[in-house]
Formats: sequence, C-alpha cells, structure tokens
Amino acid sequence: MDPGKYCSNDNTKDMICDRDVASGWEKFQFTYQGDNKYAIKSMRTDKHCKDNMENVIKCDTDHIAGHEKFLIEKHGDKYSIKGGWGDKYCSDQSVGLVCNTDHLQGWEKFTITKA
Repeated sequence: MDPGKYCSNDNTKDMICDRDVASGWEKFQFTYQGDNKYAIKSMRTDKHCKDNMENVIKCDTDHIAGHEKFLIEKHGDKYSIKGGWGDKYCSDQSVGLVCNTDHLQGWEKFTITKA
C-alpha cells in the first residue's frame, strides 16, 4: 500500500509489497503462457506463484495450471495483474498481494522492471 515499494516473496507473509530495495526475495521470473498470461516464479523459492482468490498470493507450487497464470495488461507506464481464479485484479493490500478486486485503480497498478 506504499507507492514505490518492491514486492517480495516473504517467508512469513507470502507476496507483499513493502520493500525499499530489490534483493533476491524481490525478484521474479515471468514466463509467457499465451493470451497475455504469464506464470510468475519466485527467485527465492524457485516455485510458481498462484492466485489464492481471497488470500495472499503464494509462491509454493511446482506446476503451472489455471491458478498459476496471471493476465498482465499495460496501462501507460504501469501494469495490471489479474489472477487465474475469478479473473479479479490483484491489488496491494495491507496483508499482501491479493487478487479479489473488480475495479482498476491505483492499488491495482504496478511497475514491472527488468532486474
């Protein structure tokens, strides 16, 4: 919920966007799956991230199925991310990154940079 923070695959809070520096836990690999959908892999766990609907995104799976595919769309210089469960926008919430939002506002837009 703090603009300009990096998202991390935290070992206690799953995916949360509260970091000032991009170190190992803040790096992810995006693999194109077709139709603007990407699998996101955590460089900390070497596991794929999945949309848990009403809960924080977890990066703890070895496979890529529907819940591990995220729709990424460009909006000017920002990107929106939709989870694979319910086609909801992912937003930066106090508990972490959750994909349960129907609207697209500031908390649902992200900067994606190459590390």
